[in-house]
Amino acid sequence: SGGARALAAVVPRLVGLKALGLGGGFVGPEGAASLADALPRAASLTWLNLQGNRCGAESARRIVEAAAHELAGLDLGGNKLSRDGDERSDPLFPSSSSGTKRVRRLDDAPSPASYEDEMVGLASALALKSSLTELSLANNGLDDAFVSAVAQFLPNMPALKSLNLSLNLLTQFDPRLTHLAHLEVLDVSFNGIFALPDAVGDSPAARSLTKLDLRRNQLTALPRSIAKLQKSCNLCLVANPLRHPPLAVALKGLSALRRYFDRRPAPPDP
Repeated sequence: SGGARALAAVVPRLVGLKALGLGGGFVGPEGAASLADALPRAASLTWLNLQGNRCGAESARRIVEAAAHELAGLDLGGNKLSRDGDERSDPLFPSSSSGTKRVRRLDDAPSPASYEDEMVGLASALALKSSLTELSLANNGLDDAFVSAVAQFLPNMPALKSLNLSLNLLTQFDPRLTHLAHLEVLDVSFNGIFALPDAVGDSPAARSLTKLDLRRNQLTALPRSIAKLQKSCNLCLVANPLRHPPLAVALKGLSALRRYFDRRPAPPDP
């Protein structure tokens, strides 16, 4: 943290700094505050890596707000952005502890802001970075409510090409995640998602996606529209309890999925 504060004092002097990598626990909450104070003077910054610093949602919001408007790449993976209080066990990893216990964030301090306030605040800050092309929120214990807050602001990030929400606690796939016409990579692997939207293959992103990572979720069926993804899309479905179609068919790729659905008539409209 002391090192991060020292770095924050140096950052404004590095004229033309375009990339700053601070991954691996170097920052901490105090360093995050110092970094947020310094970043407005680093006007050329386009890439920021804060992976694994456990800064918390409020510190992350301050940093995002302070970063240059032209920021194109942002990695907030492993920053303990999740809700105070409940640590929910992950059904995909039996070794996880069960039950409920108090989890103290590194930036935990008395504050009038609720988790929902912090969630919307961070999502709103991200929405102001309209030049973002890559965003990682992986491994943060995020729930469906947080991702819903982010998803509502995605239209403000039209340049976004890569979105990483892996290793979180999602049970739903928000349809708005695929409403970006230029999205190329969407990673929601290692969650607990039970179903995909019926129209996932008819979404704007269906024509641009080159990778849709759904590994290690709880999918038992795929919608027919998924076969409409472009042929070059890498559809990753390993470790899902698929029955319709069978996992063995799904793992053969989109061509096999198309043949599977072509042999089965579409259900009648309700």
